[in-house]
Amino acid sequence: MSEFEESVELIIGEGEGDVIEGGEVTDADTLVETGLKQAQALTTRRLAYLLVILMAASVVGHYIAVVILVLGGNQEAVSMLSDVFTTWLPVISGLAGSAVTYYFTREN
Repeated sequence: MSEFEESVELIIGEGEGDVIEGGEVTDADTLVETGLKQAQALTTRRLAYLLVILMAASVVGHYIAVVILVLGGNQEAVSMLSDVFTTWLPVISGLAGSAVTYYFTREN
């Protein structure tokens, strides 16, 4: 019987009570640490993209709303919207800038 046939027989087994010896895991801590780093990198990338997209959508949405309100002749609403935007833009740009900076300067 070849080595391949023996390994197949061990995997498949001949009965319900057969025990398959799987060996031992020697680097479990390394495997867990690598998985955590990959998950953190994925989360960081998604968060950075989300905040940049949110900032861009805020700017585009603001300009679309201003154009609609100006064409509708509602100058008071334009003024109120501009006040909200001047408050919102520094907040979202700070968050997006922090996330992008962390994403590009983290350890690889």
